[in-house]
Amino acid sequence: MAASVPPIQPRPSRPLLGVAVAFAAGALAGQEATTVAPALLALAAACLVLGLVRSRLARTAVMAAAAAGGTAAAGIERHAYETAPLRAWAGLHENDEQAPLVRGVAAADAIDALGRRSILMDVETLSGGGAEGPMPGRARIEVGGLAPLQGSRDFPIGDGDRLTVWATLRWPRGFGNPGSFDAEGQARRQGVHAVGYCKSARLIRVEGPADVGWLRAAASRVRRWGRRAFERFMLSGTEQGLARAMVLGDRTGVDPDTAEAFRVAGTYHILAISGAQVALVAGMLAFVLGRTRTGPWTWTRTSRTSWASPRWCCWSTTRRPSPTSASSSPSGPRSASCW
Repeated sequence: MAASVPPIQPRPSRPLLGVAVAFAAGALAGQEATTVAPALLALAAACLVLGLVRSRLARTAVMAAAAAGGTAAAGIERHAYETAPLRAWAGLHENDEQAPLVRGVAAADAIDALGRRSILMDVETLSGGGAEGPMPGRARIEVGGLAPLQGSRDFPIGDGDRLTVWATLRWPRGFGNPGSFDAEGQARRQGVHAVGYCKSARLIRVEGPADVGWLRAAASRVRRWGRRAFERFMLSGTEQGLARAMVLGDRTGVDPDTAEAFRVAGTYHILAISGAQVALVAGMLAFVLGRTRTGPWTWTRTSRTSWASPRWCCWSTTRRPSPTSASSSPSGPRSASCW
C-alpha cells in the first residue's frame, strides 16, 4: 500500500507587507515633496479607486496608492514642521541678546543627571525679546548651573507641568563635519522646532500641573514616585541608573561608558522594553490573578491575558521615552516609523 503524501501547505500570503513597504518607501522619498502633496493625495485616491476594481492592475494600483500616500504624508509633515510659528520666530531672532519669557507645558520629565539639565517644552506663548503672543511649537531648553528651582531644593519638573522660562531660542544645528551627529535630523524626528538656553534654574518657575489628561498626569506621578523610591533606597551611581533605566525607561542616569559597554556586548536592549520584561510582568500578573481565585475567568488563558494587558499598557505608559533611542534610530520621517 503506497504511503500517503502529506498535502503541500500553501504559502502564507502577506498582502499588507507589500503595502507597508510601498508606504515606507514613499515616505522616505517624499521628504522634499512639500508643494506637490495635494497632487500626490489625489493620485493616491485615484489609484485606490482603481485598486478596488477587480482587474489585473488592482494590486499594482494599491501599491502605487500606498507609495503616493506615503510621499504625500512625508511632505505634509515636513511642511508643518518647517512652517511652525516657533521655528520661524527662532530663525529670525536667534542672534538676539535679550531672552524672551517662554510659557508652555513640559512635554516630558526634565533631565537632571550627569551634570546636565534639560527641559522638553511645548511652547504656547512668547513675550519680550521682540515676541508677543501665541507661538506654538516644541523647544528643548538646556539649563545652566546647578542651582535649584525657586522654592525647591532640586530640579523637580515633570511631564505636564506648566512652566515659564527665560531662555534664548535658535534653530537646531549640529556640526558640519562629515560623519558627525545629525542634531538637526534628530530634532526633526522628535518634532523639536527650536533649542534654547536658560542661564539658571532660578529663571524657571513651575506654575503647577496643566490640563494634560488624567492618564498622562497619573503616569507622571508614578514616575516621580518611582524615582524618589530609587533615590531613597539605592545609592547614587551606576547601579541606580541601570535600575531606573530598566524599570522606568529613564536612561539619564546611565553614564556613557556603561551605555557603550552594553552596546558592545549587544545587550543594550535590556535597558528598553524587551521581551524578557514583557514575559516577566505578564507572568507575575497571571500568577497573582490565578492565586486570587476571584472568579472562574481567572483560570483561563484568554481571560488572564485580558486582565494582564491593561496592566501591561499602564506600566509601559509610565515608562519615560528616552532620547537615546531616538538618536540611534535611522533618519526619516515619523510617518514611516509606524511600519
